[in-house]
Amino acid sequence: MIGKGGIARGEIYAQKLIVSGKFIGTSESKTIEIMSHGRFEGMILTEELVIERKGTFIGESKNGNQTKLLDESKKLDDASKKIAGK
Repeated sequence: MIGKGGIARGEIYAQKLIVSGKFIGTSESKTIEIMSHGRFEGMILTEELVIERKGTFIGESKNGNQTKLLDESKKLDDASKKIAGK
């Protein structure tokens, strides 16, 4: 859970993610809830997405049955970092 005043960045893997604050990144969770005044910016991979009134989602969402897409995205990101010499 990301509380009202909380800010988190990165990747979150969980059964259930509740966002009341701000999250920037990627989450693969069975259920994701963006609460009123919560903000999610990034990529969501979930079976169930709930956005309450006045909650904000900016990004891309995929059905949780497509977990291979997230794995492929990571592989492409790692490959591009190697090519760039990072």
